[in-house]
Amino acid sequence: MKHKTVALFIDWENIKYSAVNHLKSLPDIIVLKKIARRYGQIAVARAYANWSDYQHEGDMERFSFQDIDPVFVQTRSFRDNDKAGEKRIVKGSADIKLACDCVELLIHSRDISTFILASGDGGFEHIISKIKSYGKQAVVIGVKATLGKRLGVVSEELVYYEDWISSLKPGALDQRALQVLVEFKRSVEDVRSYKNNNNLQSIKDDMRKKKSGFDEEDYGFPTFRHLAYVAEARNLVKIDSSSEPAKAYCIDESSSDEKIKLFPSAKWKNFIQTLEANIAYGKAALIKIIKENDIYVETGQINELLDYAIRSRVLWPQSENFFDSKLNKIRTVYKYALNLNHPRVQVYCQSLN
Repeated sequence: MKHKTVALFIDWENIKYSAVNHLKSLPDIIVLKKIARRYGQIAVARAYANWSDYQHEGDMERFSFQDIDPVFVQTRSFRDNDKAGEKRIVKGSADIKLACDCVELLIHSRDISTFILASGDGGFEHIISKIKSYGKQAVVIGVKATLGKRLGVVSEELVYYEDWISSLKPGALDQRALQVLVEFKRSVEDVRSYKNNNNLQSIKDDMRKKKSGFDEEDYGFPTFRHLAYVAEARNLVKIDSSSEPAKAYCIDESSSDEKIKLFPSAKWKNFIQTLEANIAYGKAALIKIIKENDIYVETGQINELLDYAIRSRVLWPQSENFFDSKLNKIRTVYKYALNLNHPRVQVYCQSLN
């Protein structure tokens, strides 16, 4: 039987807006890849957005590290007035560019068996119909609240993103899972000892060499990142996710190779479990919370923790506009909320579920 190959097209403007506004968290790039891999080997993967937009800061790099090609699409932004005040309107053509690339691949790459579109844009019903007319499988990934009504009718399979996210939480650990955590720790120590690449994919490759056919899902871990963060929570290793790809370090290491502070699991647990879900905090409020709960007291350490949490997407920024009567203009302020779909947050909140 011929091995199935997959093309993944991500309308990042659409899927990110849907997740942020309806799921109150950032979309997970690795989850989108994980869904796509269920249909075959990913041969082509592209994400479309205006990467110069400040709202997508750092996203292009994250896609690149996950072997997903970031495709730049120009957008224009202007402001419109409504009853609530000034409103930001964005007009773009990511959907048009995505559709054109999809048709081109459909015509010239006959080996692709499945086309996966991550978007809720109802306009894609036409491209889905075209995919099916070529005898290919068409799959749509989207957020329920923003899915075009026709997408569920014309697509052969509809995947609800939030259903996948809700299932991606580690369950109770049995003896087999505990043993795998020890094996993960040993692989990290071996890789560090031989000064090899210590990103999570390299650690996973090392574990596969030692145990043929290794798959974290066989041991109750929905993703390898969940396994890594459970190992961190149990004080077996430390994980640096301040940039992509995330890297693993031995438990006695205090900083990464890039001189980034590696915070102990107890600090992460106290910080994450202290914050309320779905509440956006200003920086001053976060600093106060960290001090009052004795997570850190010194200003430098507090700032390090907050900067790291924001860079690693444990906290995600939300912008709010307000009218400054003194300056007589609209100003933008930023607040930060727990990213409930981040595997580190899910692992450290597990005891609260």
